[in-house]
Amino acid sequence: MDERCVDAEFGSMVYRHRWVKTEKISFFGKDFEVKVVALAYSNKPINDQQRESHKIVYGKLNYYIGMIGNIILEYIKSNRDYINQYYSGIPNEVSLKEISGFVSPHSIVFKNDGAVVVLLDCVWDLEHGLSVKIVPEVELGLQDAFI
Repeated sequence: MDERCVDAEFGSMVYRHRWVKTEKISFFGKDFEVKVVALAYSNKPINDQQRESHKIVYGKLNYYIGMIGNIILEYIKSNRDYINQYYSGIPNEVSLKEISGFVSPHSIVFKNDGAVVVLLDCVWDLEHGLSVKIVPEVELGLQDAFI
């Protein structure tokens, strides 16, 4: 049986090797079912660093989503030759709203140290996807780099 908690900041969560819930969040003009994850070991509770990071991110969620979109647009422009080796369907000019056809968020991960990473699937790298670390600093990489 899954353990459940109602956290003051995160709300209702279920423990499945980590605290998790699913929310509908609009990224790049499209609604996605996104897992909100608070990493924890052996049913340990969500910690204060994770709560503070959650408060920061959700207090400016639209800002962070826009920032992620701009980072991905820049990544696509800067890595077009690499991306075209695996997927050639991205037009030369891509807008923020068009990103959702190529990149889709699946998790927002709140790590034990307060770091926050958004995990995204992308059409040109189905195995590794992308991740954007947004707290405490901004960094883009493959999902394996941050998890």
